[in-house]
Amino acid sequence: MYQKEQLLRLRSLVFLSVSATFDVTKFSETNRAIAESQAALMFRIPAYLEKRALLKRTTLEVELTCFSSFSATFNVTKFSETNRAIAESQAALMFRMVAYLEKRALLNLAPQFKLAFPEKTVRQGSFVSLICIANGNPAPQVKWTLDGIWTLSTRPGVLVSTYLSGGGDVISYVNITSADVTDSGVYSCTAFNEAGKAVHSRRLNVFGSLFIRPLNNLTALAGGVFKVMCPFGGYPFDSIIWKRGKF
Repeated sequence: MYQKEQLLRLRSLVFLSVSATFDVTKFSETNRAIAESQAALMFRIPAYLEKRALLKRTTLEVELTCFSSFSATFNVTKFSETNRAIAESQAALMFRMVAYLEKRALLNLAPQFKLAFPEKTVRQGSFVSLICIANGNPAPQVKWTLDGIWTLSTRPGVLVSTYLSGGGDVISYVNITSADVTDSGVYSCTAFNEAGKAVHSRRLNVFGSLFIRPLNNLTALAGGVFKVMCPFGGYPFDSIIWKRGKF
């Protein structure tokens, strides 16, 4: 259930050393406090062992970055033969912590697409189906937009539907019963949850006369990033020319 790295191992060599590494990535912001409190329990293990004089050398490294990634390494060396059982019982506690985190589903995963529609070129009157399949934890919501501006919803001749499969995938699609040239444009499928989002965009070309959808005034912040695509339709086309100001 962990995204990217997930590593937990216990190694005992000649009963003289125990080494354990515990790496967890992608904690959600909302669950960070709970996750850190569990990890703090791991930090108390070396202090307990030192107090009991069970080891000669202890190293402990902790890294916390942007409150979204937690990585901790716990290395203990030079256990005496007589105290090996106690040392291993403490290391086993780390394994139980990981099981607890999994059971509580504290690790949230940003959405990822397993399948997404390609660019399509069709003739008027054709049936068109655009599909996206995404997963994540929690299960992501999905939003469809046209040309990055207009939100798509079900209307006569167009069905927008999203459902959760038995395997935990979110399946979302747009079905156009009979494509019209006005259905041309860039279709975007955005899957999002509290851990992040994923966006997939491809163009649907419908043969017919070229046109441009009218835009209202747009607002941008000074020093910020401003993006807008030309909301045109029709096919074929040769090029797109942008001009600023009066012309």
